[in-house]
Amino acid sequence: MDYLAGDLLAFSGDGPISWGIKVGTCSPISHIGGIAFITREQLRTQRAIDPTLISERMFNRWNGKHLLFESTTLADSPDLLTGRTIKGVQSHLPDYRVGNYKGTVELFRLTDQYRERFDREGSTERLSVAALRMLGREYDGRGAIRSGSMLANRVRHFWAWRKSDRSSLFCSEYWASILQAVDLLPISDSSKYTPGGLFRLLVRSAVYRPHSILKGAA
Repeated sequence: MDYLAGDLLAFSGDGPISWGIKVGTCSPISHIGGIAFITREQLRTQRAIDPTLISERMFNRWNGKHLLFESTTLADSPDLLTGRTIKGVQSHLPDYRVGNYKGTVELFRLTDQYRERFDREGSTERLSVAALRMLGREYDGRGAIRSGSMLANRVRHFWAWRKSDRSSLFCSEYWASILQAVDLLPISDSSKYTPGGLFRLLVRSAVYRPHSILKGAA
């Protein structure tokens, strides 16, 4: 598959956690990831900020690739750039992640109007910087429940509810914040939407359109 920077992937998982998210959010979408093109120079800059984050082995062999970035606890393989197993923001080769995913994956692309603006304004680099900046951050399960479930107010006593640490990121909050950084999201609160809600907003606003089914039934 030839991916483009800014592509979004809508995941609909078969497992019990994914089904719980879909039921709680009243949406067939349980997870969101997106594509960024990462250059060697961007990895060099990231290593200057945190020398322990990007593995030296990966940096030495890097020549630029499209990567899938997501915030999840359910990926089976280590993060590509760090070589570590991360329960949070991580990167993978898109085709590998899609191929090993247990469920349906649909690709959404920028509409022609927004793709032209995205390319004209040089947003590929800004998007990549925003995606990389959060690599390794912890996944926010409480945020998923808070923004996702209509039953959240009834189950709060089962959790240590407190104000979320901004270092914790729910998958749709992570990508909403990236889209805000490149002026593709018409809202100010990146934590407001669930995965399904974020896709509905982007399609309704004519920013994104469904493109193709990457895995699963059409």
